[in-house]
Amino acid sequence: MMIQQVLGKVTYSKDAIIKIISQTIAATQGIAAMSEGLVEGLARKLTTTRSLGGIELTLQDAGLHIRLSVIIQYGMKMHEVCHELQHNVREAVERTAGLAIDGIDIRVEGVAV
Repeated sequence: MMIQQVLGKVTYSKDAIIKIISQTIAATQGIAAMSEGLVEGLARKLTTTRSLGGIELTLQDAGLHIRLSVIIQYGMKMHEVCHELQHNVREAVERTAGLAIDGIDIRVEGVAV
């Protein structure tokens, strides 16, 4: 991830952005845990990628595209929790790193009882 400015450029590693996102997820009420699918988990183990399961980052022309896989706490309104999570992640990444966000997709993988 890179920001080009008049004075030069600033480059962020995926790990830095993932840490910002994971702290935001932990602070969002209603999220029980992150989730990664079987294929994603196996691919991450085989490639030894140092990323948090359930967070996928893609750099688009319009900005950073974020995909999150989460498990929601039982009794919470899923659409409200997901909307709040989208808002919180967008605000945290834009405020902390100054990166433009193209979109944030959330996939609810399950419900924690």
